[in-house]
Amino acid sequence: MDLVGANGNETKLHAIDDQLPSTVDNLLSRELLNLSLHERNAIDEEIHGVSILAPVETPQLLAKALSRLTTEIEKVSNGSPIKAAYIQSQNFSNTHVNTNDFRLIFLRCELFDARKAALRMLNFLNFTSDLFGQALLQRPIRMTDLTKREEKLLRTGNTQVLPYRDRAGRPIHA
Repeated sequence: MDLVGANGNETKLHAIDDQLPSTVDNLLSRELLNLSLHERNAIDEEIHGVSILAPVETPQLLAKALSRLTTEIEKVSNGSPIKAAYIQSQNFSNTHVNTNDFRLIFLRCELFDARKAALRMLNFLNFTSDLFGQALLQRPIRMTDLTKREEKLLRTGNTQVLPYRDRAGRPIHA
């Protein structure tokens, strides 16, 4: 399947075949077996809304994490291809890339591990820039960035947000 971004750039997605489900199952099983019993149990409890792995967010934690994230981004060489889209984003006078809300998305995703969050953010910027062009280095993705075909695929309902939340108050995606 090909996805074409609003700027005309294409990305190739692997066609779904009969072997993909078993490959994914094997990969997931292997990764879970590499975790300790405590780590597996913590993940299981978070998935079921029994407990939360994320630390309690305080203003001090957020400020420190955001500062560490900036430091980790600066550690990546400017000549590195992973940092290309980030460098381009800094040429814009108004970019959402430097907002705390945008950066906190990646910090929360990586449980405030600044190094992992920096790599995830840089990869995300490169990916979205390749798909949709440099306009998305200035602003978040919008529905209008999708082609009619991509909107149709999105509306098929392969994923949906359920009308209720888990025990921790998070939305449930199915």
